[in-house]
Amino acid sequence: MQEYPEEWALWINSPERLRLPNAESIPDVQRRAFSTLEFIVQKYKGKALVIVSHRAVIKPLIAACLQIADPYFWRIHVDTASYSIIMHDENRGYCLTLLNQTKHLKSFTSEWV
Repeated sequence: MQEYPEEWALWINSPERLRLPNAESIPDVQRRAFSTLEFIVQKYKGKALVIVSHRAVIKPLIAACLQIADPYFWRIHVDTASYSIIMHDENRGYCLTLLNQTKHLKSFTSEWV
């Protein structure tokens, strides 16, 4: 925050616009994750799938599935070790049926930044 105030401000206000040298941007992560999901969904059509990742991948992936426009990153909250459920229908596409479920955890700390 002190060393890179402009970058920090972008991260806090509009992380989809943040570009760092030698790092993937949020839009890059979103394209890569959604492309991979589409491949997996087609390959395992009709099967239940579990995808495990970090929240910095899951949030852009959920936004892509639901076609949520920028800025979306801070509008989707996903806690560590939570799970969400997204259904896929060939005709209707993706539907979020559960977000950020944490009831299976004995205790957790919700992280907001």
